[in-house]
Amino acid sequence: MFFCLLIFAFCATPLQAENDQHTFAEALVITGDEMQYEPQKNESYVVGHAKAQRSPTEKNSWSQHILTADTFCVQFRSQGLSSEKNIQSIQAQGHVCFRDKDFEIKAEQCIYYPPDVPKSDTAERIVCKTKVTLKKGKHVLKGDQGEVNLKTGLYQVTTTSPTHPVEAVIMPQPSKTS
Repeated sequence: MFFCLLIFAFCATPLQAENDQHTFAEALVITGDEMQYEPQKNESYVVGHAKAQRSPTEKNSWSQHILTADTFCVQFRSQGLSSEKNIQSIQAQGHVCFRDKDFEIKAEQCIYYPPDVPKSDTAERIVCKTKVTLKKGKHVLKGDQGEVNLKTGLYQVTTTSPTHPVEAVIMPQPSKTS
């Protein structure tokens, strides 16, 4: 009975950021069925229903990045599981889906680079391979590889096969009547 109460008390404790510099709303929250951290490799593995969600902040109230996949490998810049600002990249494998407002990209493999990767041209990007489908509003692009710069809004889908070209469905904008 005491053991159950102890677990309940632990689970009922609200999550908090590790230090006062960051609020929980700024955090990248990662969940999954199973997690492990390997200090020698400075990586964390998430297996089964892997999900990473970055909530909107005062700086960027428009953004809410959600990444889901079968598995993640989270690579850290420095030792320890401290904050989003410590994450170098998230490598997602299997049934990968990245969403942000009216934008979605699906693929079998993707690497997500969070916005706070210091002094890097990869910051705030997602790079995907294998069966890539990119949707922006009602527009759809399909190919073998895709890259999205979330900061500039540049979307690129390419193919590696001459027999399977990139496919695009561009929907007309509704006409505005006066």
